[in-house]
Amino acid sequence: MVHVMRPQARIRPVASIIVVALLAASAGAITGCGEGRETAADAEPDLAAEITQSRLDQSLDAVSVSVTNRGDAPVSVDRLRLHAPPFPDGTSEVEADLVPGQRVAFRVTYGEPDCMGTLPTPEAATADVRIDGSSVAQIDVDDSDNALGRLLTIRCGVQLLAEVADVEFGPNWTLTPDGSAVLGTVELSRVNPEHDLVLRQVGGSVVYGLDPVQADEPVVTLGTDQAAATVPVRMTAIRCDPHALAEGRGKKNHVFRLWFTLDDDPTEIFVELKAGADIQVLLDQLCPAP
Repeated sequence: MVHVMRPQARIRPVASIIVVALLAASAGAITGCGEGRETAADAEPDLAAEITQSRLDQSLDAVSVSVTNRGDAPVSVDRLRLHAPPFPDGTSEVEADLVPGQRVAFRVTYGEPDCMGTLPTPEAATADVRIDGSSVAQIDVDDSDNALGRLLTIRCGVQLLAEVADVEFGPNWTLTPDGSAVLGTVELSRVNPEHDLVLRQVGGSVVYGLDPVQADEPVVTLGTDQAAATVPVRMTAIRCDPHALAEGRGKKNHVFRLWFTLDDDPTEIFVELKAGADIQVLLDQLCPAP
């Protein structure tokens, strides 16, 4: 609810009260709108919200809560807190004046969810919106695109994988003599022996592809009796047009994807690996900036 604070009335002489009353009655007879203004001020704001995630949001480990003013009066928002368990609460301190019909995105950085060793389903999200620096309205947040569900699957998968093995790009990378590819490795190092770890697939970004040098199915299996495994991989340029480079530069161009399973469970664990600065220098030679 939005609480409207009103100034306390001051005691005035009787004559003054009579004059004020007559003036107020006259104004009411002429305009007839004073009561309507008071009702509008008391009205709770009509706000709608939904979760979105752009490529920029992805690169910042964030989501955006897009808030629309569906009411008839402007609403001043100076803070938004997103409540979406099992993610911790996140806050945006962006300030915005929303006129009727306007939509504004408030970016919220999400933390690590409480996965409890499983792949949980996110709870319904809500947002606490602070209005005019004091009143707080709670609104439901629509996630019909399942952005939080996808994030939860990814983040809990990363946590689960980290309990089994470390996954990273190897230390040695080279550019092929003809300049058409960058060669290196993906390294798997076991943390505990409880599960077979199966690398099913690797994939690239919009600009760069990632493929195993030897096309096996699965790519590799790290058995419970193995301490480590090395997968030779190849990175190549897929799109070097200015649009692709500009859209992804500094965001997702150097992020690559890997899909794993554990034991006989077909549920895929999806993780992302970002190429380090040494690899990025080589990739830029495959696809130089325009």
